[in-house]
Amino acid sequence: MKQTFTNMKKIALGIALVLTGSSFAQITWNFGVTGNLSAYPSAGVPANVTIDSLTKGNNLGTSALLSTTSVSSTYPGFSAGGNAGVVARIGALDYTVNGTTGSAYFEVTLTPDAGYTLNITNISFGSRSTGTGPRRYSIRTSLDSYMTEQAGDTINTAASSWGLRTQTLAINGTAGTPVTVRIYGYAGVGSPTPGTVNFRIDDLMITATATQAAPQIVFQPVNANVCAGATVQFATFTPGTYTYQWQENFYGSFLCW
Repeated sequence: MKQTFTNMKKIALGIALVLTGSSFAQITWNFGVTGNLSAYPSAGVPANVTIDSLTKGNNLGTSALLSTTSVSSTYPGFSAGGNAGVVARIGALDYTVNGTTGSAYFEVTLTPDAGYTLNITNISFGSRSTGTGPRRYSIRTSLDSYMTEQAGDTINTAASSWGLRTQTLAINGTAGTPVTVRIYGYAGVGSPTPGTVNFRIDDLMITATATQAAPQIVFQPVNANVCAGATVQFATFTPGTYTYQWQENFYGSFLCW
């Protein structure tokens, strides 16, 4: 990259690169309607991110992921269409993938493009638990193999009633690394029936963006002092989705021969 400076006889050169990255997007799932159910986001997929469809794990017995049974209601913005459901075991949280003791979970994987880092700042969803369903939820990620809770709370609505769950997050990945987010349900009581869904979610929303590392600018030659009319060579960089502008700052003078 070259920049030529004129109209000054003696200058000392200073350069600043101004960068702005991608904005945050609200990725939403409403799971569709009868005849057109979908576990893929319905809106809000940000640039430079690939998102898989929502799946489930540690399900007790066999059941469909999506249905229009017990549609969402009562909380702000409920869509009252399809929802995602699992059959959750009772008892304490077991975050491992374990078909015998593992706590049921919903999960989705977000993959940033090469050179981009995924940042997640918020998650919200409507949920409904039956009498044997989870009384708590825990949000964890693949960044530490699901060992640490990023956020979680008590499900304080009455059994079989819908309620909205909202959590602020600070999930920051590394460049090009996928991040899988899981919502675990646990702490239920009673005797759940294998194959009978007791934990449902709807209107899932994840606020996320992918940012690119700022390029490094290197002066060539190392001495940044140049005479008027001279051409300055900078190291090549790829701005990607950033916008940029050059700012010329003059910090004094020296003699040009």
